[in-house]
Amino acid sequence: MNSRPFGYQPNALTKLSHRPIQFIFVVVPHYKFYIVASFILILLILLMAIVSVKIYIFSCLLGFWVSSMYSLRDERWKLKGTTTVAIKCLDGVIMATDTRATMLPGFVAHKKVKKVYKVTRNIGMTIAGVPAEALNLLDLLRANASIYQIHRKREIPVKAVASLASNLLFSQRFYPYAVQIIIGGYDSEGYHLYSLDPFGSAIEDDLIATGSGSPVAYGVLESEYSEGIKLNDGLRLVARAIQSAIKRDVYTGDSFDIATVTREKGYVELTKEENESLLTEKAS
Repeated sequence: MNSRPFGYQPNALTKLSHRPIQFIFVVVPHYKFYIVASFILILLILLMAIVSVKIYIFSCLLGFWVSSMYSLRDERWKLKGTTTVAIKCLDGVIMATDTRATMLPGFVAHKKVKKVYKVTRNIGMTIAGVPAEALNLLDLLRANASIYQIHRKREIPVKAVASLASNLLFSQRFYPYAVQIIIGGYDSEGYHLYSLDPFGSAIEDDLIATGSGSPVAYGVLESEYSEGIKLNDGLRLVARAIQSAIKRDVYTGDSFDIATVTREKGYVELTKEENESLLTEKAS
């Protein structure tokens, strides 16, 4: 028998008594719930603020470390070796380097070091800086250039190799490669030269010099280079530029290597006898 009086209507609290979870939220006073929610929100805000401050401090310390490590005021990171030169001619690209390897504070580690390399038939590269890191970059460029030629059935553009090198260097910007390279060659658009720094900045130019002897080399190049210079005249010019750096820069010396990149012969390195003959020939 139903004990409830006729016309009885259960209120909301009675209905919720059979649902414990909802019943708790209704019975507990609203102000206590808001206090707990506010306390949790404040904790989350404080936690986010602490994390943000730590990230900011870490970024500042990292930026200070990088800027101090590569500051020009720090004698340890000034240019202390190598001279590399490259010019663009009417009928080819010429790249030249000295052959001396030095160790700070001025010890000659080796007198015959190779610093100009073939990337592909149509592209060459000079290196200045830490040899191991430069050769690692060279291997990556060679491998990707070979894959490009296999898939596309044509020679890789010079700009594509320079862009790849730029991306590789930039990806290591927090622990950069201590290198400065020159990439030059030909493609369907003509002859090109690119200079890249350790952070991946790529600049195209007609004449480029890098390394500790570059100020001396630039003096010779700027005074005698002209747009549209022929390959034979350019060979004598780069030989004089490297020879001048050898005479005036103590970290550049011993001998030099020269390579040319032309459409007819591709990448070709001159012999020692051909290099020496360039200093004795008279300009035509």
